[in-house]
Amino acid sequence: MPQKARQPTAIEVRRLGPGVHTVGGVAGLLLNVKPTGARSWILRTKVGARRSHLGLVQARNSTPRLE
Repeated sequence: MPQKARQPTAIEVRRLGPGVHTVGGVAGLLLNVKPTGARSWILRTKVGARRSHLGLVQARNSTPRLE
C-alpha cells in the first residue's frame, strides 16, 4: 500500500511553484501547477500492471474534502 504524503497547509499550497506536487490525505493525489499558475488535481492509480493519471477538476477555489 502506498504511503500518504504530509498534508500541506493552505499557505504552503498557495506558494507552490510550477510542477507536480504530492498532497497528503489521499494516496496518489497530486496537484499540478502550470507555469501560468493554473492548478488542477490529478489522481494517480494503478490497475493490474497499467498506471493511469486521471485529471479531476481545475483547482481554482476547490479543496479536496479529506475525511
